[in-house]
Amino acid sequence: MLAPRDGSSRLAFGTLATVPTSRPQESRIPLQDIPPGASNTPPPPTPQVSQALIRSFSSTARNRFKNRVPEKQKLFQEENDIPLYLKGGVVDNILYRVTMGLCLGGTAYGLYCLGWASFPRNK
Repeated sequence: MLAPRDGSSRLAFGTLATVPTSRPQESRIPLQDIPPGASNTPPPPTPQVSQALIRSFSSTARNRFKNRVPEKQKLFQEENDIPLYLKGGVVDNILYRVTMGLCLGGTAYGLYCLGWASFPRNK
């Protein structure tokens, strides 16, 4: 349903309002779809938040850390017969050994549990 062209202010739900302009093509703008019986009061004011709190939760990049990507690229791309997973140094070596130990221990324990479950006790 469209608003009458005579400029009257009679409007219904989902209609277009006439706005006096010099161009007839842009004379209508859509109204917001407000359900019948909805309150026409403005929402309550938002609480004021300090700028320090906003900055601490900001999603912008921080320049607190030095960009070490070129150093790491140089380290990982050089030919020195060290496996890639150990090129990070002592920390990588420790993580590799702990991971392999946990994997081997878990495999051994899994096989033990499988063997234990395969031979139930006779009562």
